[in-house]
Amino acid sequence: AYRLGTKGLWLDEAVSADHARLGLNGLWKVLSGQDPNMGLYYVLLHVWVRVFGYGPAAVRSLSVLLGGLAVPVVALLGRRLFGRGAGLVAGLLLALSPFFVQYEQTARSYALLVLLVSLSSYLFVLELEQPSRAHRIGYVLASTLAVYAHYMAVFVLLVQLVTLLAVRRRGALTREWTVVALARSEERRVGKECRS
Repeated sequence: AYRLGTKGLWLDEAVSADHARLGLNGLWKVLSGQDPNMGLYYVLLHVWVRVFGYGPAAVRSLSVLLGGLAVPVVALLGRRLFGRGAGLVAGLLLALSPFFVQYEQTARSYALLVLLVSLSSYLFVLELEQPSRAHRIGYVLASTLAVYAHYMAVFVLLVQLVTLLAVRRRGALTREWTVVALARSEERRVGKECRS
């Protein structure tokens, strides 16, 4: 949060702030056609600025919070995949990454995207290791929210699909994963309708 409010909002941040200032009808028009990408972030920012104000520091502080929440999720994912030490290093590297810190201090959906794709990946690994209904539901929820945070999340989901096919081969075609695939296709259909 260092020097968060010392600079004015740049163009894309100003667009986020303008969307957040809209009433519910105006925000719905943005989300349903004008600018549906990052819709989840716009909704969260809409609520956030009503509590914390419209100044540059207030508008950017949501991203700072979301970025801060991403650090322990990345640490948990690293720990799950490679052990405790690797998890701590992964979290530390994310927290100290100048690129991440710069975008974490920006009033755009990038920190939310990192948080949600990290959570999606963590739940994906949990489901592969310890299949359960709770892990699948969490995975579908985190993945769906990630796509609504930014359409680029689809690329992470494609990598997860390729990983599933490589790890499970025919086991990837179980009833549970078919339900997950159907949920994904439904979220893509809804996304296309919103863009239309």
